[in-house]
Amino acid sequence: MNLAKIRDNLLLWPLFIPLIFTSFSFQPWHFGKTILLVILIDILLILTIFDCFRKKQIEIKFNNLDKLLVVFFALCIGLSFFAFDVTRAFFGTITRANGILIIFHFYLYYLLLRNLFQSSDWLKVFRITALVGFLSILIAWLGPSLAIFSSIVPKSYTRLSGLMGNPIV
Repeated sequence: MNLAKIRDNLLLWPLFIPLIFTSFSFQPWHFGKTILLVILIDILLILTIFDCFRKKQIEIKFNNLDKLLVVFFALCIGLSFFAFDVTRAFFGTITRANGILIIFHFYLYYLLLRNLFQSSDWLKVFRITALVGFLSILIAWLGPSLAIFSSIVPKSYTRLSGLMGNPIV
């Protein structure tokens, strides 16, 4: 399996992160899964850069939306220096993981997907996303009645709860 195939398969892995349940990815709700996402995106970026230098075939193209997003990030970074808590603005908090650094990783993932995927690959993305969403719904509905999900979805909750976070309002 060549490097491009490995990278293209790894591009799909972040879509499965909502189904991951480990002791470090459950409480606080978002932090563990966010760290896994950042690690995967960084690995993908390293593989893409390595492939660019090795083959010199990958062209990263920027359209107008990409340029507007760069302006948005530049403004966010500039305004973060004037935030009440600069560290929180850049890195977020452990309970929400919503800082500029995390948002920048989402942007990198978007750029990698947009530049490396063909139209047939997007059908895979949509199918996987629908499958993960359906499985998440099943876990939220059936979780309290199935023994294997008893530590994830407690029976005592009066609202639906799943692998993604707080009970559904």
